[in-house]
Amino acid sequence: YVSLPVLTVRELWERMSREPSLQVLDVREAAEWAAGHIAGAVHLPFYRVAREDPPVDPNHPLAVICGSGTRSAIAASLLQARGWERLFNVPGGMTAWRASGLPVVTEPALAR
Repeated sequence: YVSLPVLTVRELWERMSREPSLQVLDVREAAEWAAGHIAGAVHLPFYRVAREDPPVDPNHPLAVICGSGTRSAIAASLLQARGWERLFNVPGGMTAWRASGLPVVTEPALAR
């Protein structure tokens, strides 16, 4: 186990604007996602991360976010254990994102 690097919500926002290859994985539940998420994020609920890989490019950096940073840290650790690299946890999660006044979108999740 290797310690996961972190990105604060501000760092994530700044990197998203200058690094188009940075992907965001939101591991919150469907109702949390529908209430507001980061534009361009991919949704895969936490309970599914244990058994399936997210539909993102494993060769590009991936920031994992949840409501507070707990589920995302576990999800990122699960991906790391399966060989994923270039992972970041976002401590504070969407709670910190909203508290910082960063934008959210509310379109519904795509059916999978």
